[in-house]
Amino acid sequence: PGVPRPPRPLKVTARSVEVEWDPPDSDVPLTEYEVWSGVYEASPPQVPRAGLRNRTLRTVFRVTGLAQMTRYQFRVRARNNAGWSGWSACSEARRTSDACSQED
Repeated sequence: PGVPRPPRPLKVTARSVEVEWDPPDSDVPLTEYEVWSGVYEASPPQVPRAGLRNRTLRTVFRVTGLAQMTRYQFRVRARNNAGWSGWSACSEARRTSDACSQED
């Protein structure tokens, strides 16, 4: 499949960020996505290293288990019967909130 566009952070809480993305071009049906989340880096590597990886069938995903008051960035890649796409570029960084400002 083609490389997805960067995910867009939506709802942010103290310990989670919901992200969404548009499906990439693909000649065959997509079977799943992998969402990567990691602490913000000014110059992130091409291939994500440390961080959380989660798989989903949908184009929206709530990443949980994050630390409060920490800046995160997100990437996504798609899979079809031919294999995995490359990773998207990083999303804009988002800071999780503190525990008192929002319910999780």
